[in-house]
Amino acid sequence: MNRKLVAEFLGTFGIVFAPVMASAAKTDLAIAAWVSGLAVTAMIYIFGPVSGAQFNPAVTLALTLSGKHEKREVVPYLGAQFLGGLAAGLLGLLLFGGAFGTHVPSAPEAALRNIATEIVLSAILMAVIFAVIRKENAFAPLVIGLTVVLLVMMGGNITGGSMNPARSLGPDMVGGSQTLGTIWVYLIGPPVGMVLAWLLESKVLSKEAA
Repeated sequence: MNRKLVAEFLGTFGIVFAPVMASAAKTDLAIAAWVSGLAVTAMIYIFGPVSGAQFNPAVTLALTLSGKHEKREVVPYLGAQFLGGLAAGLLGLLLFGGAFGTHVPSAPEAALRNIATEIVLSAILMAVIFAVIRKENAFAPLVIGLTVVLLVMMGGNITGGSMNPARSLGPDMVGGSQTLGTIWVYLIGPPVGMVLAWLLESKVLSKEAA
């Protein structure tokens, strides 16, 4: 278990710190999307054999509901993931002197649009994850990473394209009240979207559903 938790901590740290650095370098959305997606690919290749490379509390929730993750590991996994995201945000503060990689919707007052965006993006991502699990494709890390690139490009100008509560909470906690005011979008949207993807998988797409 300890090896798994270290892997989840480091993997989550990696996928959060990469966009934190990109934000500090003031990159545009396209570059930020590629940085996020390729970081996910790299971390899955490195840590996937150890922990399953979830790096996302919403993914852990959906996999647990599907029976692909043990219930007794849920709380430790979530703790490792949130700590990894927070460590990335704090290191960004230490190195670059500010809160970078934070997520704040472009129109905070458009609550429905913001939460719907995160739900839809997260559902697509989780549907792809279920698909690569079903097919046991050796290119799964790349497929998932490229999906992240696509989804960040789709939603980046609306919500930032988080799809991951740990990805948002860590940097946003460093950002303080200016960013935490909309953190609920990123704590609620991704889990809801990924649970919807689990329902699609269990009722429509899996062999058991057929």
